[in-house]
Amino acid sequence: MKLDPLNSPYPVPWNWILAAHNAALASNHFTPQHYRSAALRSPNGEWLAYSRIHLELCPQLHQCQVSSVLLIENLVKNTLQAIAASCPFTQAWGSDTEEDAAQGSISILMPIGWNETGDQLLTRQFEARFCSSLATDYALVWNSATGTTRTVHPPGFEQAVLLGWSNIHPQSVLFEAGELSDTAPPHWRVDPNGEALTIQEDQAITFGEMVADALTGPQTSLC
Repeated sequence: MKLDPLNSPYPVPWNWILAAHNAALASNHFTPQHYRSAALRSPNGEWLAYSRIHLELCPQLHQCQVSSVLLIENLVKNTLQAIAASCPFTQAWGSDTEEDAAQGSISILMPIGWNETGDQLLTRQFEARFCSSLATDYALVWNSATGTTRTVHPPGFEQAVLLGWSNIHPQSVLFEAGELSDTAPPHWRVDPNGEALTIQEDQAITFGEMVADALTGPQTSLC
């Protein structure tokens, strides 16, 4: 069973993180670990997106750190673009130093869906801190025409779960968002400008084909 801190329909490799930490404790070797997500091919066949996740291990779980890079390949021109998470959630903690802010931080990018035409990629940006209730999703949207990204999140909420593209408004994304005490958080549609509207009728959709290969999963070295 795939575990996810937010019970997302697009789980991050949480089992791998916990297993890697347990293995490091058992062996007393705390070397960095790496993981590659399955690749997501665009509907037009032009793009392939996947992420590489880096785990810095420490004896105490709350001192470990997870970071990631989103990689987007142009299969026609044979080019590669690397995108790092902007970490807005981590930056908001207000730690005294950059090192303090990084300690215990989790920032994972997972491509979850292209739009129907294959020119925009929707990526789950999971931001959290080990051994705490601080955890939420952002949506990172990449535009193939400009090669740029934008990051959106329902404003004013402690926790949000990215669901996918909006079926009714294809340029917008859907979240489940509320307070930590909510048993059934409402759904929100967030437009490209970050404006959020609670919704009653809409459906999350994604496009693209998930492609797994020999490089998918844990890696002994970053290659």
